[in-house]
Amino acid sequence: MIWGNNIEWGDGTVIQDNNGTDIDCHLGNIKIGKNTRILDGVKIWTHDHQWRPYSEEEIPSDLEIGDNVVIGAYSMILPQCNKIGDNAIIGAGAVVSKDVLANETWVGNPARKV
Repeated sequence: MIWGNNIEWGDGTVIQDNNGTDIDCHLGNIKIGKNTRILDGVKIWTHDHQWRPYSEEEIPSDLEIGDNVVIGAYSMILPQCNKIGDNAIIGAGAVVSKDVLANETWVGNPARKV
């Protein structure tokens, strides 16, 4: 489910909204390039509470996802990640809290470049 309307995506992009895919863009903006695939169960957040989990103050964070990116099933993109470059691959179940450069593959929890 997409929460909010601050999102745009390019031609050929597929967001599989099965098995709990959640994209929260009610505060921050998300821009997704062309031919990108976001698979089942992915969670993307564009706001943070700055380590105060019960704070009502939400800090927006923008995210840009490039062209030809694959975000694997059940991975999480945290608000500390502001860019995923073209042709990047995020492995299934990865928890991404840093920017990912173009042509990189990241896996694991916490996600790391391989």
